[in-house]
Amino acid sequence: MLAMESTALTPWTVVVAAQWNRSILSPNWIAKNLFGVSEGTEIEVQVPFNAVLPLKVRHGELVVESQNNRLQVECPPEFDRLSDAMKIGLRAIGELPKTPFSAVGFNVLFALTSTAEEIPAFRFDGYLDSTLRAADREVTMRSAQRKYRWGDGQVLVVVEESVEQPLKLAINLERQSRNEEELKTWLQMPIAEIVAEVNRIQGWF
Repeated sequence: MLAMESTALTPWTVVVAAQWNRSILSPNWIAKNLFGVSEGTEIEVQVPFNAVLPLKVRHGELVVESQNNRLQVECPPEFDRLSDAMKIGLRAIGELPKTPFSAVGFNVLFALTSTAEEIPAFRFDGYLDSTLRAADREVTMRSAQRKYRWGDGQVLVVVEESVEQPLKLAINLERQSRNEEELKTWLQMPIAEIVAEVNRIQGWF
């Protein structure tokens, strides 16, 4: 079966799950220790209108957002930029080695040109859909997902269909562990391996 055409959607992300001390992860600390910029270099700090949301620190094409339970690095939807974001995640673990870590993951997102009906492997229509139609209830979003083991980690594949939106394919490649070295190994994975697995998944559609 030929792969359906797809368009990469922004942002792609690298996530390091841990109990972060956000008082340490200040914009200046992120700039110096994660982006590696010299003191005095101008960086962009994005302050949300809602004070509950975290700050975002941008340098070039990468954006770091720190929360109490995760540090997220956003990048443009390109594998070379994903590789750069992985290096930022690796530095975060190296700079704060006593942080209680739990997982690392890469997230890539695509819009598919196909419709749900054109993907035999992910038929959405079923008992619940027919029940909702019988009750005159309009379905506005449907999704299907599968998770499978991949090397030392797992891959989660999610297909989502929303009203008046393109069919979306989200892929998460995750390694759960409390061992820093195992998480570092995942973050040092050759980008070619990630490209190959993502291409293989896209080929299913």
